[in-house]
Formats: sequence, C-alpha cells, structure tokens
Amino acid sequence: MRVAKVILIFFYTLLSKNLHISFIFYIFVPVIIKQLKTMDRSTILLQAVEVVKSFGYRCFFPRYASTFVEKPTYCFITDGTNIGYMQSNDWGCALDFTTIHKPHSKNGCGFGIADDVPLDKVTKELIEQTFGNPRWANVRSYGVGSNNKPIIKYASWEDYIKNSLTGKICKEIVEL
Repeated sequence: MRVAKVILIFFYTLLSKNLHISFIFYIFVPVIIKQLKTMDRSTILLQAVEVVKSFGYRCFFPRYASTFVEKPTYCFITDGTNIGYMQSNDWGCALDFTTIHKPHSKNGCGFGIADDVPLDKVTKELIEQTFGNPRWANVRSYGVGSNNKPIIKYASWEDYIKNSLTGKICKEIVEL
C-alpha cells in the first residue's frame, strides 16, 4: 500500500509540473485509488498483535457501546502492569505507538513514541518504550504542568480499566 501512495504522489507531482503527462495520471489514478479504498486497517494491526504476543505481552481492544466495531484498528498492549497503545496508521500500511498515563492538564493521556513503523520494525524494545515516558518527557522536569502535578502512570491494567474513560463507557474489552 505504501507503494501505491508513493506512485499516486509521484504522478500528482508530475501532473502539477507538466500537463503533457496527464493521460498517464488518468490511467493509473483510478487503479491506485481502488487499491487504497480496499485497504483494511485492521489487517496490519492484527499481524502486529501476533508479533507483540510473541514477545510475551497481551493485547486488548475495547468495544464501545456507541460504535460497535468488529475489526480493531487500535489496541492496548500490557504486561499486566505497564500499558502502551498501538494503532494502524491512516493508510493501513504502518503502525503508530503511544504511551498511556493518567489524564494531565498539560500533557494529555499519552506521548507519541513512534509513527509510521512498518510491521517488520516492531521490536520488543519499541513495545517497552510505550510502557514508559519518552526521554524528553522526564516526570520531574517536563511532567510538571501549570497545575504542578506530575505525570502519573496507571498502577496496572486493571487500574486503567477501572479508572480510565475506557472503563466507564466501554461495552466490553476483548483480548486479541
């Protein structure tokens, strides 16, 4: 799918600079758009879940009552204590990884760790990074917001389910 995106951008760039190749653009664009529309964002996520599980971690997908989705495009990763977040990107060809912490007025509920990671680059070290905070978000320096409260991690997966927004509006949590 990444190739289709690159080809589409290439032809668009050529078209915008040289109108003589517009016929090529009109031949290939419908084919590429059809391929992009048929992508299933859950495919790469489910493949990544298998990789993550091979490292000994568990993956969970919350199903919300308001939007019951059969095919997950994101999930939570845990070792029972630490929690991370993984989702397929908008094109369904790579993954994004984020930390999880208790809501903070300055720093939200997590920090982005890595974006657009191909499936073959998912490592145990990357997963472990989602369990912590990035180096630049040191709890003592960056973590103190305008309300002078530090960034606080959830005590466990069960604590997250019980006390987070997910636990309050979630219909069920399914282990992948």
